[in-house]
Amino acid sequence: MSLRSSASKLCKELRNYAQLRTKTCGSLPNAGRLRTSSDHNFGGHGWSKRSQEVFHWVSLTGPAAIILGTCLTPSLAEDVSNESNSKSTYNSSFQKIEDGSVISNEHTSKWRIFTDNGRDYFFKASAFDSVLGNIEQAEKFFQSALQEAREGFGDTDPHVASACNNLAELFRVKKDFEKAEPLYLEAIDILEKYFGTEDVRVGAALHNLGQFYLVQRKLEKARLCYEIKRRVLGEAHPEYADAMYHLGSVLYLQGEEKDSVDLIADSIRVLEAGGLGESVVCVRRTQYLAQMYTKSNRFAEAEALLRKILHMLELLKGWNALDTVLVAERLALVLEKASRLKEAEELLERVARQCLEQKVKEKPCGLPRRKEKEAQLTILILLQSLNALGSLEIMIVELMGSGGHVPKAEAAFSQCVSTFKEFGSEYLISDTPQVKAEYLLCLKHLDYLISNGKSSKVENVKEIRGEIQRVETELAKTEPSRS
Repeated sequence: MSLRSSASKLCKELRNYAQLRTKTCGSLPNAGRLRTSSDHNFGGHGWSKRSQEVFHWVSLTGPAAIILGTCLTPSLAEDVSNESNSKSTYNSSFQKIEDGSVISNEHTSKWRIFTDNGRDYFFKASAFDSVLGNIEQAEKFFQSALQEAREGFGDTDPHVASACNNLAELFRVKKDFEKAEPLYLEAIDILEKYFGTEDVRVGAALHNLGQFYLVQRKLEKARLCYEIKRRVLGEAHPEYADAMYHLGSVLYLQGEEKDSVDLIADSIRVLEAGGLGESVVCVRRTQYLAQMYTKSNRFAEAEALLRKILHMLELLKGWNALDTVLVAERLALVLEKASRLKEAEELLERVARQCLEQKVKEKPCGLPRRKEKEAQLTILILLQSLNALGSLEIMIVELMGSGGHVPKAEAAFSQCVSTFKEFGSEYLISDTPQVKAEYLLCLKHLDYLISNGKSSKVENVKEIRGEIQRVETELAKTEPSRS
């Protein structure tokens, strides 16, 4: 089915949705200020599973005020119900669009109270790992808020669209997808009829629906939503770059690599043209694009992007910053895959040296929680870098056809072992499976050197093999049982 036909079919479903409305609806609070919570971690050689900056949710409120943000979790704001217009100016983080049509009556007051109470419980649930009682209380208030919106504004008012969208978000968090979908669809139906199909609020609501489909891996439906959103917003709109990025992410999951890369690269160019080239969002997307290039063996393009980011971070944060070290490590691994071993070696040495210097300077006692986590991640990066460096040294020697000992590799692996023993228990990470796996790999590398006559530590072979067996046993206990 062509994109045009698919779009027509979806729009038809949306417009006919009035017959499918459910009574189980509610409203999440949305105010002038957005509250968000996100965690994007890029530690280690790989890319964090939470690096999917693809999840970007939009909250609707009041007379269809829209707040645009970039976070994995739902973003809620207080009600704004005064003058403004649909051409409201854009803020680099968020945008509010209001129409000023507010009905002031008893239902309005109750709607606001229920919305505010529901918001408070919802945020409590977000802060405490979705405590069941808080979620249930939030749902009750949102249901009541939707009822008041219907009675006070009428079924076709944008306040009802806001309430439907917000309750849909709550159901999405609960993974109650069957209840969430009709609410998203009803919100879009109301907004299309009230503002027209080309309005930015419709684009925002389609964005939420696209994200909803994306988390369920309903890729074709998600793709269609993003295609329509991109058309609705137009190239001049600041959120156009986000629409391209999210559409590109879906296409990548569908295996359409070329179109995906082009869209994500374009989204980065739009951000850079708008003066946002040094923003967290732009840096994250650039790293994601570099990852895509690396997976496709397009090492020169990946290298160019990572060098660009590394240069920027060196100037902005210096080499003491964890972000700088992470990008440097990724660049080293790309250079290694491109067979530029000497350059990779030098960069890995610098990464390992920088991590080690940081750990010597700071001890875990009394560190703030955020700093402690950074310290733990730095140790993990150090272990990974030392392992990669040692492996690289072995590769270089073997390619040159040299025999005998490989002192640089032996030194790197020995440093890896001593780092684990010295800092692992202090930073409470020695029992972390990922750290243990890195330590185990290091031990196996040392065993390989000894077994092949490339190490001077022959007398330690029994001790090393005993430690390998112990760590393998411990790691086996942490693996999920397979039934």
